[in-house]
Amino acid sequence: MSGTLTSIIFGLADCDNYLMIASRDGISKLRYRILFRYVKKVAANFAHSGVKPRDTVLIKLTSDLEHIVSFLALILLGAIPVSVKPGNMADSTYHEYIEHIVENFRLNWIFDHTESGHIREALPRNRHAERLSNSPTYNPLGSETAFVQFSSGSTSNPKPISISHLAIYSNLLSIISIDERSTSTVGFSFLPLSHDMGLVGGLLSNLLAKNSLLLVPTEYFLRAPLRWLREAHSLGASITAMPDFAFRYITRQLQLFETKLTGEPLFEYFRTIYCGAEPIRFSTISKFILQTTPLGFEPTALYFSYGLAEATLVVTGHRFLSLEESFVRSGTSEPVACVGAPIGNTEVTVAGGGDSSAHGRVWIRGSSLFSGYGVHTDCSFDGWFDTGDIGFVCSGNLYVCGREKEMIIVNGINVYASDIESAVMRRFPVKECIVLPDDNVYHVLLVEKELNIPVDNITGHLVRIFGVAPLSILAAKSSQIVRTTSGKPMRKVMLQRLKHRNAMHNG
Repeated sequence: MSGTLTSIIFGLADCDNYLMIASRDGISKLRYRILFRYVKKVAANFAHSGVKPRDTVLIKLTSDLEHIVSFLALILLGAIPVSVKPGNMADSTYHEYIEHIVENFRLNWIFDHTESGHIREALPRNRHAERLSNSPTYNPLGSETAFVQFSSGSTSNPKPISISHLAIYSNLLSIISIDERSTSTVGFSFLPLSHDMGLVGGLLSNLLAKNSLLLVPTEYFLRAPLRWLREAHSLGASITAMPDFAFRYITRQLQLFETKLTGEPLFEYFRTIYCGAEPIRFSTISKFILQTTPLGFEPTALYFSYGLAEATLVVTGHRFLSLEESFVRSGTSEPVACVGAPIGNTEVTVAGGGDSSAHGRVWIRGSSLFSGYGVHTDCSFDGWFDTGDIGFVCSGNLYVCGREKEMIIVNGINVYASDIESAVMRRFPVKECIVLPDDNVYHVLLVEKELNIPVDNITGHLVRIFGVAPLSILAAKSSQIVRTTSGKPMRKVMLQRLKHRNAMHNG
């Protein structure tokens, strides 16, 4: 059992630190040793319902005690939680998505806290499942699947990513060695547990280190970010993680309430803020530093990281030095963030790149790599994995320019969607810019701050910088942007919708 997610759960049995979960009524505190008792009890209940080791169980993981306990109980039992993004089953599209997963991947059970008994059989063949009367604890091998998480689907259809006990334990060890946390550390997370950054970095890393954690559901944080930042400060929280959109969102909120926050040291205790999950933009980081430094923030707390679900979470990392040292310019593109050197025993190579700053596809290997795409994959990924990202290596550090599927080639020069977005957002008063690549052309969606879109000005600006004009520039509301669980825009889905709308209009 040593070096498995199961061993991490058992490690909570005598721990007096707290899991603190925010709700509408405030913060609920639960000692880890009490959490462990709940997990054992629920594991026994699942076993009594007929769930067996290696059974697959679909779970829509949300940031509440019931779902966290159930997820850990399934691990303890030896079942395989299959995590999918939460949604409303009354929505026909989401209902079809869940049915597709259950039927195509032959899942055994569905956890649904709205159903009586909390867990129900997914397929008719399980109606006569054998009841277990013995202890539900299962001792897994490191190579066995701990859980399955569906990919975000930002550039393709979501895929089931099988993470072994060895992979999760290896990646978690690397994470806690980066921030050097101890049992007296307090973590803070507002990222969704249905995404790898929220589940692995936001929850499980704290369980391995046995440090207290304040967990705030994403929707609560977005409604009142300053309230929860104050709560985190009052607890002395020093570790958290954010994607680029969260940095931008917090910066805007701080600007809105700037006069009320004067002299309030909201960020004084943060020692490590992991930055990842989407491109790290120079403009985002520079504005965040400008806004938070008067509030006690030390910019070297920023930790730029590159990762993906297929590597459990983190692949490389870089402790922020300065805007000049932690970003470089590459050709005509926007400044590219240094995401550092490989962590743990992970290896990174750039096909056609080497250490000469030549661009190429990023390949990785190491013990944190996933077992494969599927829900019944108990093996280790053998060899190098092609991430689909384009980057280069300089002085041993990785720089990621963008995804190959989000790249436009203009006169032999690679232009990335994130570069175009940054160029627009830095110059024009838009809340967000989203580029939809379509072969070697592209469309631009603008989430506005102002009603009038200066289309000609934006087009001219982009032609001057990148040498190619967008096919169209369209206004959109925030609610119209289709996103992954981590907040990344689902470009492929939105492009398909745009083409469908245009076809209907032209037809």
